[in-house]
Amino acid sequence: MSEISFLLTFTSNVPLNPAAGDHPVEWMVQSYEPMTVPLGHIVTFIWTGNHGIVHIPTEECPTTFADNPDIEILAPESVDGRYVWNADEAGEHWFTCQVGAHCDAGQKIKVIVTA
Repeated sequence: MSEISFLLTFTSNVPLNPAAGDHPVEWMVQSYEPMTVPLGHIVTFIWTGNHGIVHIPTEECPTTFADNPDIEILAPESVDGRYVWNADEAGEHWFTCQVGAHCDAGQKIKVIVTA
């Protein structure tokens, strides 16, 4: 695959002009700045490679993702995925990836939903 076709394939999953109220996140192993979104907007996580989305109570990485009542698995592990989260509750929300050591490597984001 040429570099040009790779770029076209990769960026075709990412909205060039996100709809009003949509806050896209290119989900990968990296650190993220906190994101503030108004109540009623959506956050769209988009990834290539093997990732997933987990709602966690704090920035602390869980010791386990299996049978953990404190977390909510929103998107199971998958290769190349997309998950849309509705910001329908004001407050701080933490999200991470449950694959391997991705959380410990910094793949987590705080989303602050304002009323």
